[in-house]
Amino acid sequence: MLGTGWGAILLLLYLTAPFLVIFTLLLLLAFRRGRSLSGAVLGEKAARGMEVAWLMGVGIAWAVINLVSIPWIPWLQPLAATPGQTPSEPVQAVNVEAFMWGYTIDTYEVKAGTVKFVARAHDTIHSLTIYSPRGEILATVMLLPGMREELVLNLVEPGEYVIRCLEFCGDGHSAMLSKFKVVG
Repeated sequence: MLGTGWGAILLLLYLTAPFLVIFTLLLLLAFRRGRSLSGAVLGEKAARGMEVAWLMGVGIAWAVINLVSIPWIPWLQPLAATPGQTPSEPVQAVNVEAFMWGYTIDTYEVKAGTVKFVARAHDTIHSLTIYSPRGEILATVMLLPGMREELVLNLVEPGEYVIRCLEFCGDGHSAMLSKFKVVG
């Protein structure tokens, strides 16, 4: 379930819930303290009012940061497409298996266009890093044993692409590479 959008939502809730509970308790305590100022002197009222205002400012900043960061959540990006525009489905799927110290790819040639890489690691942490024919990194994703990762790329430049591991995985790490070719 962690490989799905629901798993990401559960993970987000699991990670943010404790902070949200603590923040809510602090906010309630600040409001309660602010209301119990009936017999307080003017300076004490101002100090407590500043505490409430500061806590509210922190809460508003937290909420704004979380709301503004929503478009960058990877599993929401297909849903964030412009209305009336459907994201194009990958034309080709390439399965990649990472192991010490190599890759198994189910095809050597792919047609230019959208390609979906489905990758898994068998034994330890690896990465799938794809280099263009010019040697530029196009994309990278960490591969954990037992997890399936997907990477969708639009490969339009014909030529030989290189796949390398950027996570140190033992003695043969430096020789861990594979290649595939994009044809027009």
